[in-house]
Amino acid sequence: MPASLPPKTIIMFSLALLPSGLTQAGQSALIGYAYHVGTRQLAYTEEHTFPDTLSHHVIYKEADGTVFASKTIDYSDSYIAPDIIQENHRNGERIKTELMGDVFKVSYRASFGKDTQHSDVTLSPDLVIDAGFDHYIRSNWDSLVAEKETVIQYLIPSHQRAIDLRIKPVECKKDPKDTNICFNIAADSWLYRLLSSPLTLSYDKQSQRLMTFSGRSNISDKKGDYQDVTIHYQPHQPAKNQEISYVTNECSTNGSVFVWLQLCGYQPISK
Repeated sequence: MPASLPPKTIIMFSLALLPSGLTQAGQSALIGYAYHVGTRQLAYTEEHTFPDTLSHHVIYKEADGTVFASKTIDYSDSYIAPDIIQENHRNGERIKTELMGDVFKVSYRASFGKDTQHSDVTLSPDLVIDAGFDHYIRSNWDSLVAEKETVIQYLIPSHQRAIDLRIKPVECKKDPKDTNICFNIAADSWLYRLLSSPLTLSYDKQSQRLMTFSGRSNISDKKGDYQDVTIHYQPHQPAKNQEISYVTNECSTNGSVFVWLQLCGYQPISK
């Protein structure tokens, strides 16, 4: 674990925060359209599938449709603190968390050619990892809406540690019909707040489905920098003449198997 405070703390959870109720609602896929903040310029897309109630797969695509990253999420041990593997082929960044006993084995590689860092993070009742954040929101909905602030621990794999995050319900901007509720997410420590960017999530009040994410992305560009984006999420059902194809790719670098889930025929939201 790093002995000193990192120069820039990135609070990384994009969707990742996935609407966990999609499978319960009969949806088999979800698409997130990430736009550069303040523009309608598409930065990338996230395509999510749920093979079963314990599995969640994501592929990331450039604006031109080229796949550049993948993620697998395993909820077998916990919906709040799942095991994850994320590979970013833009720059070689790799993240892996795996629960072994009461300890999470966390490994992180910043880019191709860099050494992989390893650390142990002790499992605690309030530890949240990656897409487990959305499960936490939904399972604690009433208390989160009622409380002024709630503090949880959130794992930051790139820094090999968990930090305290503050969740605060706030009014949503540009919501004249008052159909959504928003949550502001920021580091609890004032020092970490100086070194990190706050996030805003909007949820539909009735379905408790995540609608938008605004803040620092959880996926880096080729230079290793993280973009500020606004992501709009939409359920997705392939047309009858379209299929979801599963392509298994053996990674030559470490011998592990990653599942690529190619969703066919989506269209970006209208501009």
